[in-house]
Amino acid sequence: MVAVLKDLEHHKANAIVQDEAGVTLAPKISEDFGKVQWNKMSAEEIYCRHRAVGYKVPLFTIMDGKRVWLLELQDPAFIRPKIAPATAWSGTVFSDKKTGVLFVKCADEWIGCTVLKMEGKLKMKAKDFVNGYLPKAFDS
Repeated sequence: MVAVLKDLEHHKANAIVQDEAGVTLAPKISEDFGKVQWNKMSAEEIYCRHRAVGYKVPLFTIMDGKRVWLLELQDPAFIRPKIAPATAWSGTVFSDKKTGVLFVKCADEWIGCTVLKMEGKLKMKAKDFVNGYLPKAFDS
């Protein structure tokens, strides 16, 4: 990039105009693109989707018939639950009290969430979400 900027006038003069026939438009991102399918999506796929479009189309899941938006996710390559059920179904939730992270089992591994928003409520930290909405069986 630095090399191009140093010789910008030369590059502008020798620029090739793109053929209009080859131009394509990316499809619009719908709200459904944000729905997480725990049993089909890997933790990395969910995290990458969150990083790519989460600011515009927040990822969400359904709990008790209501949407729960996952507003802040942790990179699964760097944060994993210290103690978690060895065998867990996709969509299983696990709360780590020490870190305040709510982990959800994806198709391949766990992903951590630190901020959520329940439909009709204000956004909240994962610890508050666990205290208010999840049964005690999910606490570690």
